Amino acid sequence: MPSRDEIINFGAGPASLPTSVLERASKDLLNYNDTGMSLAEISHRSTQAKDILLSANTHLRTLFSVPPTHEILWQQGGGTAQFSMVVYNLVAAYVQRGGDVRKMTMDYVVTGGWSKKAYEEAKRLGIGKVNLVVDARTGNGGKWGVIPAEREWRWSDPKECAYVYYCDNETVEGVEFPAFLQSVDHHVPVVCDMSSNILSREVDISKYAVIYVSPPDALLSWN
Repeated sequence: MPSRDEIINFGAGPASLPTSVLERASKDLLNYNDTGMSLAEISHRSTQAKDILLSANTHLRTLFSVPPTHEILWQQGGGTAQFSMVVYNLVAAYVQRGGDVRKMTMDYVVTGGWSKKAYEEAKRLGIGKVNLVVDARTGNGGKWGVIPAEREWRWSDPKECAYVYYCDNETVEGVEFPAFLQSVDHHVPVVCDMSSNILSREVDISKYAVIYVSPPDALLSWN
């Protein structure tokens, strides 16, 4: 059997990790920083746990160039939990800005399975009108695999739109947006699922209201 260092993982899911990282994680799982306790046993209110979060936030803020206008949040629930949390929180923000829920719309750019699930959850909740900006299967023989030209998209009135939602990289369909949405109104908050391509390229965080990543479930949200 080849040594671990000779194995290359071409899977589309979890990526390979350096052996040294796994060795360090294994050590900390038994005895974290010589505390005599496992990393899984220390209190989430302890100094050690707070230091871990501070370190993670600092590194993420540096690597992703997160501006001071945005907060980093760590939550449970996975990506699918965000489908409903996005609706509740962004609609609440819309109302706080003086928006009328009776006229409100939520714009969804559907280019694959993940954005389709988010769109369906927003419809299920029944809060306001959920506008299908584009369905990538239309005009492609009912199949995914393309991102239609933005001139074909149907945006809501920006004054009545609570937010725009899209998935930056649809893993199952192999579709990735090359850049930020070009035709979206800059007054409308943009929510993006970057679970599968976070930190793979430079991103202007200031253009987004919310970016979420799962797993682990981290959010970048504007103040």
